[in-house]
Amino acid sequence: MTVNGGQNAYSLDAVVFVPNGCYFGNGAQRGVPLGLSVTPETESVILHLGRHEGVMCTQGVTPVRFQLAGIPISLGKTRLTAFVVMNGVVVGASSIAVPSGNESELAALTTLVAPQRSGAWIGPGEVGGWINRMPIGPSSVHIRVGMWAPTSGYLYRLTMVGPFGFTGRTLLCDLLATRPSGIALDVICHTIVPADGPLGPAEQYDSVLVRFEGTLAGGRLNEVS
Repeated sequence: MTVNGGQNAYSLDAVVFVPNGCYFGNGAQRGVPLGLSVTPETESVILHLGRHEGVMCTQGVTPVRFQLAGIPISLGKTRLTAFVVMNGVVVGASSIAVPSGNESELAALTTLVAPQRSGAWIGPGEVGGWINRMPIGPSSVHIRVGMWAPTSGYLYRLTMVGPFGFTGRTLLCDLLATRPSGIALDVICHTIVPADGPLGPAEQYDSVLVRFEGTLAGGRLNEVS
C-alpha cells in the first residue's frame, strides 16, 4: 500500500500466491463480490484471477501481482478487504488496516520528510512485521521493510515514530536511505531493513505505515502469542 497525501488516496499492491504458473491476474476493481456484504468501516476490492486451460505451465508456488490506484482515504474507512475471485467464485480474502487521517494530516506526513532522493525504493508488498506477545519476556514489535537500490553499499535506518490514524492501530515509522560514498557495484541490490523495539501494554497495532522520501507504504502486523 502506497499513500499519496496530496490526493488523499492510496494505491493497493497485492500479491496472490497460486499453486502453479497457469494462473494470471485479470485486473482489480473496487467493489464487493455478488452475494457478499461488508461493514461500513470496510473498503472492499475485487482481485480477478484467471487460469490458462489446456496448456503446459511451470510448477511450483507462483506470485500473481495486482495493483489498484486511487482508492480514497476516508475517516469512516479503517480496513481494506481484498477478495480474490475466479470464475465468479470467491477463492480467497485478506484484510489490512488502512490510514484514516484527514487530507491535511496525510499531506503533512508525506511532506514533513523531503530529503534528496536517494534512488532506492520500497519493494511492492514488502512492508510488514509481527508483534511478539509470547508469555516469556516483555511484548515487542518487529518491523521489516524490503528495500531495493541501483547499486551496492546503501545504508538504511528505520525508526519507529508512534501511533497514526483515527484508530491509533497503525504504527508510523520513518525510513532513511543513504547512498554509498565510495566504490559500489553497479547491480540492483535487495536489503531487508529491520526495526525492533519494546511494546507498551496500551499499544495495540495491526498495521505499519512507513514514511520514505515523500511517500507512505504500509503493510500488516501479525501477532504471535
